[in-house]
Amino acid sequence: MSDAHLSLPANYNANIYRDVVENLKEVVFVVDRTGKFTLLNKAWAEITGFPVDSSIGKYFLEFVHPDDRAENLQLFIPLMEKHKSVCSHVTRYQTQSGGFRWMKIHARLVLDENDDSTGCVGTMNDVTELKVYEDKLRDAAIVIDAAMDGIAHVNERGVFTHLNKAYLTMMGYSSEAELIGKSWKTHYSAEELAIIESEVRPRLASHGYWSGVGRATRKDGTTFPKDLSLTIMADGGMVCICRDVTEKVNIANALRASETRWQLAVESIRDGILDADLTNGVIHLSAGWQTLLGLEPYELVTNWSKLNRRIHPEDRTDLLDAYDNTCDGQHLPVKGMHRMMAADGNYRWIHLRGRELFDENGRPVRIVGTATDVSEQKKAEEQLLANLARERDLNEMKSHFVSMASHELRTPLATLTLGLDFLITHRKRLSEEQIEKTLGTVREGNQQLISIVDDLLLLGRADEGQLRCSLEQVNLTELFTKIIQDSSITEKHRLRIVVTCEPQPLFVQIDPQLIRHILLNLLSNACKYSGDDSSVYLTANVEGSALKLAVKDSGIGIPEEDRGRVFSLFFRSHNVGMIPGTGLGLMVVKRCIEAHKGDISFVSSSKNGTCFTVVIPMQSNLLQHEI
Repeated sequence: MSDAHLSLPANYNANIYRDVVENLKEVVFVVDRTGKFTLLNKAWAEITGFPVDSSIGKYFLEFVHPDDRAENLQLFIPLMEKHKSVCSHVTRYQTQSGGFRWMKIHARLVLDENDDSTGCVGTMNDVTELKVYEDKLRDAAIVIDAAMDGIAHVNERGVFTHLNKAYLTMMGYSSEAELIGKSWKTHYSAEELAIIESEVRPRLASHGYWSGVGRATRKDGTTFPKDLSLTIMADGGMVCICRDVTEKVNIANALRASETRWQLAVESIRDGILDADLTNGVIHLSAGWQTLLGLEPYELVTNWSKLNRRIHPEDRTDLLDAYDNTCDGQHLPVKGMHRMMAADGNYRWIHLRGRELFDENGRPVRIVGTATDVSEQKKAEEQLLANLARERDLNEMKSHFVSMASHELRTPLATLTLGLDFLITHRKRLSEEQIEKTLGTVREGNQQLISIVDDLLLLGRADEGQLRCSLEQVNLTELFTKIIQDSSITEKHRLRIVVTCEPQPLFVQIDPQLIRHILLNLLSNACKYSGDDSSVYLTANVEGSALKLAVKDSGIGIPEEDRGRVFSLFFRSHNVGMIPGTGLGLMVVKRCIEAHKGDISFVSSSKNGTCFTVVIPMQSNLLQHEI
């Protein structure tokens, strides 16, 4: 029989053998020629989690990690074919929990009495922890050698025992052999060594660790700054990790110079600087904000919520949208003009201009910008716009005035001219009746001119703030009678006006001249824009502490699209046709009512005509009746 054959003494106690096998911490297995388990001890279940009973009879490759099965099969087949008698290797076996364990397999071929292979018997040792440790050691060695930082180890005598490539390159050496066995002190000047002895060694002795910046000397004699991290080992040796920080120092020096220039620039301008950290919401404001809004120094570190409360409510949406969009990564700069409340409670126009700063993933992390007080420019702009609007209004008024003058002034002027020419030419042949009739026509044209001039003068005084309300006690019934008898209201119109005044008599404190302008214009319009056979109603009564006047007609009404411009200068509704008018009357009415601190409103339709209602507050000056 071959040496590879496994045989047991005939008198071997099977029970003792079974107990020993069952209590081993390594897996004992037997596999037949087809690769199926025929024996497993309980260590199998403890390590893999698979029950022994359900594992017996299964193909061993079912438990091997899928990535390692081909390799295991290549090892198993030569063993079964007796090309070798022993096989040892490390492979991965799966666990019932879904993981795997590294197993060191040692298998020996089993032969029968005919020297034919019947399978193999062997052991499995769980070497997962050892494998992981070895992998870590290997990875650590790779990492150390590939590290960008220089790494060196010196023993308790202070001589180099190991150096990585980065350290050699940094110090100007080409191979490790040039430094192994030499003292680390050769890399430092006498001045640096004195600092190390006085400052670094005491720290190392007390804490076992030191980090800082030193100045090292290269092989060629040049010096450079480097970051140092020194750690004392248990055996008395030391690990040194270092990095060339020449560029870092240069950048720091440039940054300090830049910050100095920046600080000088910030302090020399009146603009405020804003630096908002989007990751935590903290906002830093420069001292310029003390000038912009009168902020106290403690208010210069704030957050978006507090800053937002200073924004005028009407401007908050735009600014918050820009801020939220930036936080959501939409790369929208914060900019625009916003009203912000100063410490004195007044709002100032502030022009904000901000840009985002991004992290390595392209996400905005900061907003940096400036704030400029543009209140004076905004005021000048608003004044310019107001002036332009006023100029447009004046041009429009001029155009309307020319149009009105060409129509409404020409008619009474023509009447005056023709009447006077007729009297001059035919005065000797005219009868008294003809002369009187012609003079009446002339007077009517003259009255129209006077009425237009009066309206224009009144509006001029109102625009200049010189229209005064001179109150006096007036019998309203008598005033109505005088107004209706005014020459501007023709005889045929007088007969159509129905007056109602409650109570009778009614005494009030008003300006009779301004009330006369109000009622003459309202009554004239009511009569002019309604049929000759319809009545016009003038009513007056007291409601609470106010005098209420109403003029109602059943005329053509005011179209809905024109109602918003009824009280505009020179405006006339598009449905008036050839009915004459200046477009001054209702503007005069409004100004006279405003002088009384009153109000006017109207309702109108094409079927029911128009009713204007005037409300004038009387307060304690209203007298209901005379005792």
